[in-house]
Amino acid sequence: MRATIRRPVILGAIRTFFVCASLLSAGVVQAESFERTASGWLNQTEVDMNGNGIPINSLTVFGKGTFGKSASNDVGETGPFAGDFCEFFPPDIVVIRLPIISRSSIIRFASGDLLFATLATDGLPSSLCIDVRNGTRTVEIHMVISGGTGKFDGATGELLVTGNSTPVLTEAGLPVHIAVTQNTNGEVHLLNDD
Repeated sequence: MRATIRRPVILGAIRTFFVCASLLSAGVVQAESFERTASGWLNQTEVDMNGNGIPINSLTVFGKGTFGKSASNDVGETGPFAGDFCEFFPPDIVVIRLPIISRSSIIRFASGDLLFATLATDGLPSSLCIDVRNGTRTVEIHMVISGGTGKFDGATGELLVTGNSTPVLTEAGLPVHIAVTQNTNGEVHLLNDD
């Protein structure tokens, strides 16, 4: 069986490429690196957005980076434990892996401009690794920029969030208040005002 690509699909892809290339060459889109270091806290909520029995969490962090000082709030959810373990720890330490199945972020900069990002769903998986001995966590989240306000109106791009967290308060063996540090790196594509 031979795969067939229809001519309108090919023409559409070529047209999209040339439109994007002309916007870049005309200076309409400007790519800038994005770096940010932040810290704050994560709270477990009682809200189950999709009925799978796992509540969402709410993360608040304050940081500083490429675009100055910022504060952000994220909400998201992990999937259930499916028997996966994180390999980058010594073999004698049991660290479980939970998939991150939803996440959205609103970052507010000192200027008042907002940047929006959501979980990237095509590409590398995002995950949370939890050390079962003490509940410490590491995270790797792949995000896509989905616009914003002010300077970030119409922005696109990709971000990688990495971080560590430590439970501060547990209830019935489950962490309910968690201290968080994180680094965010990536590229944001801004529309020029010119």
